Amino acid sequence: MVSVAIIGMGSIAESHLRPLSQSKDVELIAAADIAKEKAEKASAYGIKRFYVDYREMVEKEKPEAVYILTPPYLHQEQVCFTAEYGAHIFVEKPLECDFHRAKRILETLKRHRVITQVGYHWRFMDANKKAREILHSQGGPIGLVEGRWWGGIPGAPWWTDVKLSGGQVTEQTTHIFDQARWLAGEVRRVYAVLETLMNRDVPNFRIEDVAVTVLRFEGGAVGVVSSTNACSPGEIWVKAIAKNVKYETDGSKATVYWKDRAETYYNRVNAYAEEDRVFIDCVRRGVETPVPIILEGYKSLELSLASRESSLIGKPVTIPL
Repeated sequence: MVSVAIIGMGSIAESHLRPLSQSKDVELIAAADIAKEKAEKASAYGIKRFYVDYREMVEKEKPEAVYILTPPYLHQEQVCFTAEYGAHIFVEKPLECDFHRAKRILETLKRHRVITQVGYHWRFMDANKKAREILHSQGGPIGLVEGRWWGGIPGAPWWTDVKLSGGQVTEQTTHIFDQARWLAGEVRRVYAVLETLMNRDVPNFRIEDVAVTVLRFEGGAVGVVSSTNACSPGEIWVKAIAKNVKYETDGSKATVYWKDRAETYYNRVNAYAEEDRVFIDCVRRGVETPVPIILEGYKSLELSLASRESSLIGKPVTIPL
């Protein structure tokens, strides 16, 4: 069994604790949160030891793997400490919200060979995987990718502070950017406009409420990703147009369109449970995960950071940053 400790008992924690607690390959040993009463909520999943200081938890409990489920601005410190200790790391998306802190994570991981995974659970939706297989095997050249993350403002107080969350393009739209890379490959140029137009009257609102990002892929395709947190009801989807097929997903199902027919595939598995299963299995076997920090998590974060930088300077930004 893999011994697992949890850092951060916010809203996303339950999505991981439920499947982890049901896995025969996992022993949940401890949880840490700066509010001890929140850490103690992990008792519902069989955890019996709770901490306010995650460092104390890691040093005392000696977990084989650590789940980092905290807001983005805390990730660099927590990932680096855990890597230096030698535990394997699952970190929720995005990897960070600051370029320099993200770079420090990469530097640390190059010195400490631990297994890592970033929580891009859309990659583990079985409908998306099936439709992507068809897109890549039958679609031919991909020419256009389009994505939307249109919704409202989450309740977490740190979310509307750009220094803590990185803004919507970093904290939410990162899923769309990651899907764009997963479907069409690496991006080499980004041009974006971010504005605050509709939520100026919201107290302590310090992020964009509309954003449009244009992507130019290494393979020649172009993409458009739009975001807003001033929309109800919301829309979240990704589409890709190839020579022979169209791909689209809304997170619950994925559809492939040919010229004469269409096939829709519905998600049959819990994507959080599936990404947890894959991470634990990789730790057990000592192999890298499908979404490691260095090769995948950082590159998807880079699109969000490039989007914000492009908007600030009013010009396209070339990747790598």
